[in-house]
Amino acid sequence: MELGLVERWQHGQDVELFYNPSQRRLILKKFQYMYSKGVDDLVTYPYIDLQGYGLKLLSLCLSQDNKIVAFQRSNHELDVLNLETQDHTQIIGGKNRKILGYHWTGERSAFCDFVMVTNAGVEFYKLAEASLKFSNIRGYQINIGHYWFEPSDGVLVVAASPPKLGQIDTFFVYQDKGPKFFHGPRFFIDINPSVTDKWTSDQTNVKNIKDTENNTEQDPHHVELLKIYESVYLVHGNCVKGQLNLYKLTHEKVALDRETIKIKPGAYGICTIDNLLLIFNYTLQETYIFDIKSENYSAKPFCTLWNGMSLDPPTMTYKMKVIIEKPNIIVLPTLLFDGKQISTLQEFDNTSGKNGQVIDCPMPLDPSLIYVDHDACVDIKNGRCYKLQLFPDKLVKHHPDPIESILFLLRRIGCKKQAFELLKHYLRKKVDLKGVSYLFSTINRVYKIAALERKGSSQNDDLRRRASMSASLSKTNSPRKYSLFQNADGESEMRLETGMTVLFQSDLMSIVFHPLFLDGSISISYLSSVILEYHRTLVDQDLQVHLDLQILLAKVLVKGKNLNLLHQLVQYNVFNDTKEFASLLITLATPNNPNYYPPALQLAVDMLYRMRAFDVLTDAFIENQMIYEAMCMLARHPYPGFDVKKLLSRTEGLGDRRIKEVVEQFVNDANL
Repeated sequence: MELGLVERWQHGQDVELFYNPSQRRLILKKFQYMYSKGVDDLVTYPYIDLQGYGLKLLSLCLSQDNKIVAFQRSNHELDVLNLETQDHTQIIGGKNRKILGYHWTGERSAFCDFVMVTNAGVEFYKLAEASLKFSNIRGYQINIGHYWFEPSDGVLVVAASPPKLGQIDTFFVYQDKGPKFFHGPRFFIDINPSVTDKWTSDQTNVKNIKDTENNTEQDPHHVELLKIYESVYLVHGNCVKGQLNLYKLTHEKVALDRETIKIKPGAYGICTIDNLLLIFNYTLQETYIFDIKSENYSAKPFCTLWNGMSLDPPTMTYKMKVIIEKPNIIVLPTLLFDGKQISTLQEFDNTSGKNGQVIDCPMPLDPSLIYVDHDACVDIKNGRCYKLQLFPDKLVKHHPDPIESILFLLRRIGCKKQAFELLKHYLRKKVDLKGVSYLFSTINRVYKIAALERKGSSQNDDLRRRASMSASLSKTNSPRKYSLFQNADGESEMRLETGMTVLFQSDLMSIVFHPLFLDGSISISYLSSVILEYHRTLVDQDLQVHLDLQILLAKVLVKGKNLNLLHQLVQYNVFNDTKEFASLLITLATPNNPNYYPPALQLAVDMLYRMRAFDVLTDAFIENQMIYEAMCMLARHPYPGFDVKKLLSRTEGLGDRRIKEVVEQFVNDANL
């Protein structure tokens, strides 16, 4: 984990800082001029002249198309300026109505263009851009103390002021049901022992960052609104009791996503990176990393970072003090840890146990950094904006759970290649087959969901083409459960909404199983067990096993001299009836084959007969000099293109004059 620099500026009293969460841009303003810097694309956007509005602002937010800017000069008034026409208007809050924040919704909301939060409620507006006129389409009266906004899904959460402390109201700005359906479910959280609005701090939202105070070390509770694995969660941390609760928010209901997570009491910060929940313990200088989709590590840290630790090992020295008191000599040893005197190691043992993995991290947790987004923070003192970066491959390097490490990488974007390499690494170490079975079951369950979803999407696309004039059809189709991403190598990855990367049979075949079979770095008996287990988990999910994988399994069994097992698998129809597989069985029945296995011929004959592949079956009889059987098959099922010379040549090789005469007579009678 480290901080990547997004922007730096010369520190000064005249520089004002704002953050636009919808566009993920940092806005820097000095006097009447301002410019913005993208947190993700690192693009510096052109300067904007605010004309006569160069005074210090309390908050500022640009519209999605950068044509209109809204800003505050006082707590009770909101100014809106059209940057192209210089038209100006105001939204007056009133003396008793304090504006807490506001956000542009852009084209993602069908029923509003602008939402404003005050201490008296939430208001939704439509904007006539030509005249710069706002129309209030819906308002909700609530005494609000704090609010949080998640811009990607348009979820707004407000916390009520006393006497209704603990009441949480949800609003879904991007909903498509109508202007009367912005308000979502209401629920309550336990914020004891707090009795005032100072139980937590607000998000920065669109406020002037330089006016924001970081009260992380004093807040008894910490709340964040985060999007994790395509779902929006209200994360509530009780810093006094050491408890963490995740509430999954939907327009229909609010559900406690899992049992309460136990953490150590202290001053906390919360953020998310790559669908991982990061809990910063500023008191102990520890970071707890949770993967909420992990079956084994959803309620305990997958990894713990000890922040502020040097990557170089500490030096431990002894300082000896010798006191001579005749006739005795007194020696007083002192232990020095990196030059610091300590009397006990207890104060340095700041973790009770290793849940998952513990890694030294040189980056210290600085409570003075103000987090303006789930992965972006600002250092006002030094004039820096940073983006928090995490490296998943380093988190799993020495993790004690190999299977969870692989699944962890598969839930990260762009880590499929690393997951394959880690899988091959652990297969070479002969990881327990029980864990391998669990891994394959999880992978193939995801594979089946994606296959069914793609099939359903294809059918829906056909219906759309056939009924393109029907307006109701698009509303009945549920959103896709998978999406496509492009990794750093330019390869496309399919991922479910649960975050798992979809692994196809061809991926495991070409990247894992076949290379291990060729390089001989793994025992052939163990490899056959692994491939057979993968085969079994595919069948358990009612998935068709690809032919290449079936043939590879057969080759592995043959190389391992496990022909009896191959025989049984064919008898129990584990392998599909195909000409390619029948040809493989026929080669095993060839006398000059080092793995000669005569019963394989009968297995091949039965398979070809079930397929009614009489041409291949006839050729197989001829190759094995079973002339009588070949003539019987030709008599019953003749086929065009039969090679008569091949039949005569094989008959000649038998050296039997009577059989040769019979064959020649058969050829003449059958007019072949």
